[in-house]
Amino acid sequence: MVNVDIDAIADKVGGRFHMVVLLQKRVRELMSGLPPLIENTGGMSYEQIACAEILADELWLATGDEAEQLRTDREKERLEISAPDEDIDKVLPFKLFGTSEEGREE
Repeated sequence: MVNVDIDAIADKVGGRFHMVVLLQKRVRELMSGLPPLIENTGGMSYEQIACAEILADELWLATGDEAEQLRTDREKERLEISAPDEDIDKVLPFKLFGTSEEGREE
């Protein structure tokens, strides 16, 4: 069994609530088959792996502007794979970076 410093993890992610949310999401990912972000995980539970990933700075909780930018980037990448460049504006439920001719001020 691996000892985990809960207070150190909570401090790293901005509090116990954020820690619980992040650990819950990461454990679900690990359980669904996503690989660990760290090496040497033999004998560790999913919870211990997630804690070790946080302590190794491989896993963090993005909030505010950082979270919104990551979400936008991920959605843009997903759409670029599934739609030709000229069709992205038609697929997105919102406007990105003024890509539409509508509303542009010259």
